Amino acid sequence: MAARGWGPWTQIKLDALEDYLSAFTKASQRANGTVYLDLFAGAFSNTDRLTGAPIMGSPYRALSVTPPFSKVYGFEKQERTAKQLEVKLRGEFPGRDIVITPGDCNLTAPAVLKGMDVYWRKKPTFAMIDQFMAEVHWDSICALASHRLRSAPDRPERKTELWLYFGDSFIPRGLGSKKPGEAEAIAARIDRMYGNPNWRYIKQARDDDVISGKTLKAELVNLMRWQLEKELGYAVTVPLEFINERGGGLYTVIFATDHPVGEKIMRHIFKASTGALDRMVRLRKARDVLARADKLGAATGQSGLFDLTPDEAIGKADRTTEIELLGPPQVPEFYGYDEFGH
Repeated sequence: MAARGWGPWTQIKLDALEDYLSAFTKASQRANGTVYLDLFAGAFSNTDRLTGAPIMGSPYRALSVTPPFSKVYGFEKQERTAKQLEVKLRGEFPGRDIVITPGDCNLTAPAVLKGMDVYWRKKPTFAMIDQFMAEVHWDSICALASHRLRSAPDRPERKTELWLYFGDSFIPRGLGSKKPGEAEAIAARIDRMYGNPNWRYIKQARDDDVISGKTLKAELVNLMRWQLEKELGYAVTVPLEFINERGGGLYTVIFATDHPVGEKIMRHIFKASTGALDRMVRLRKARDVLARADKLGAATGQSGLFDLTPDEAIGKADRTTEIELLGPPQVPEFYGYDEFGH
């Protein structure tokens, strides 16, 4: 069966990633080496589900940037997909240092990191964690965060920059599954992603109608950001919620860095992405406007009377709610459930 195409929001997400990776390698030229890690690397490419146009995956985009990454590591669970990905990448980028490792990245990535030469552990490193919902383990995130070594005795410690896909909309849906044992299995996965069960207090508050579904999602994102900053020592986390064509929330990308330049660049890129997401929603509304015009024109026999260009139709579509970049994470709120052990 053919793979289902990606939505336009995926194109926007990957464009933002590629823009940042290009800035990352430019800013790191004096380091004489850079490393890219792609957990859940996935397929070489997919197609836009609306237009059928190809959308290149994250490993391809990492290899496309200039200046180039010195080393590119991909981790893909499915052995067949991993092999196909490596063959295609090597065909497109001959002579590049590419390693694609099959298997569970929670097992393979820490092993690869541990075996990496000290020289490369001192180099600027970026990790893409493109999970679906809650597949990455906290131990894996910790291994990434602590991977880098000082480039020199007088230089500050630096961390691997992280781009974490966080499925805050998919988590509540998964936990609401009625399939026997599925909700419990997903909850156990979320425990492993956070490295603790504290998120369950927030979920209990939602189950008891203490908080709304929207607050649940926001609190889950906040808890992850808090842990990245306060437990792992990242200086800042920058989140951006991605939405679908109807304006509904899908997931949040959390960028974690300990470098002020990285934060500045990513905030600029994320701000541009909000404009692209807004246009995506308005374009969907525009298509609806055009469809209604065509239907009315067909009914009246005057189809030319209602001709509109896409840009004209977009102009007639209401703007979606502007997406704002959040400030620093707040102390996690457990609504008293941690105190009383509920």
